[in-house]
Amino acid sequence: MNDKTFWQILDDSRKAAIAELPDAPNEDEVFDDYVAALKEELSKVEFGDLVTFDSIFQQKMIAAYRWDLWGAVYWLFGGCCDDSFSDFRSNLIGLGKTDYEKVLESPDNLAEIMTRPNLPYMLSEGFQNVAMEVYEVLGGPLFQPNYPRYPERPTGEEFDFDDATVIARRYPRIVERFPESGPFF
Repeated sequence: MNDKTFWQILDDSRKAAIAELPDAPNEDEVFDDYVAALKEELSKVEFGDLVTFDSIFQQKMIAAYRWDLWGAVYWLFGGCCDDSFSDFRSNLIGLGKTDYEKVLESPDNLAEIMTRPNLPYMLSEGFQNVAMEVYEVLGGPLFQPNYPRYPERPTGEEFDFDDATVIARRYPRIVERFPESGPFF
């Protein structure tokens, strides 16, 4: 398991999920199908690769643990606690390498991503646990994952998420498209 295989598994599972969706799915149906398809893909890999997949996933979660991304998510959902931000980051990873990297390059790119069809509710809980759930179902031996340590605080500069002027300056495309905070809540 390497970074390329990691992203390929996510891409394959997302494509499989979208193929199974009804014509007009709601966000919960999309999320449930994404999770089911990822479980299916991960059930095909060896135990050690499940652990590595999860370790890579955690590295991606840490890389997205940033104030600038949190501020954009806070605006889009009309608030966002630490747990919800974790859920958002896990679902962002689930969208695949292209969207993940595009958002890390500039969180303002969420202006385009958040209106796409077949997008799960991005604060849905549990996507980050799929690999370990599959591991347990398949009867993997007990282990202590050697995950990278989460930083105590997000990286970057902290700022006031409730200051509309600051938000408009940092995320002009998001605010242009969604002038009121909380359109996705």
